[in-house]
Amino acid sequence: MMSSMKLRHHMVYAVPPGAVFALMGDPVFRRTAATAQDAVSAEVEHTPHEQGFSLVIDRLQRTAGLPSYVRAMVGPTTRAVQREDWRDEHGASLDIEMPGTPISAAGTISLRADGTGTGTRAMVELDITATVPFIGGRLEKLVGAMIAAGMDAEHVLGVRHLEENP
Repeated sequence: MMSSMKLRHHMVYAVPPGAVFALMGDPVFRRTAATAQDAVSAEVEHTPHEQGFSLVIDRLQRTAGLPSYVRAMVGPTTRAVQREDWRDEHGASLDIEMPGTPISAAGTISLRADGTGTGTRAMVELDITATVPFIGGRLEKLVGAMIAAGMDAEHVLGVRHLEENP
């Protein structure tokens, strides 16, 4: 029986949801955020549609610093392909695959006004699955921590970007 780990992660921005939506759809910002997270390379594809957009971030990341059992499985780098389909400024579907590995994540991103009238609460909810006998749960926790750290790093850059570019 295959199980998955549930990840819920929230971030707060001091701007309305429309501004966060625009930031998430900015391919230059998203490439900069990937580079700041020490990606070896990052390709960003942005496709507008109706009230939203689709975004694909294809990045190559180093595995240095990860446990040896992970490096033995994936090598010195690993590829992550993140697909976001933003229907509008309120939310998106989110899928992350790591080609060549038994690890994937799927879920949603939602943007909601925080009640102050000027801020946004961003919530990411993911099911992370690692189909590896015996160590799948450990891999899911590790990947969840890595995804959360990446979201936090992008959030810090995003807050700074929004402050500098009102």
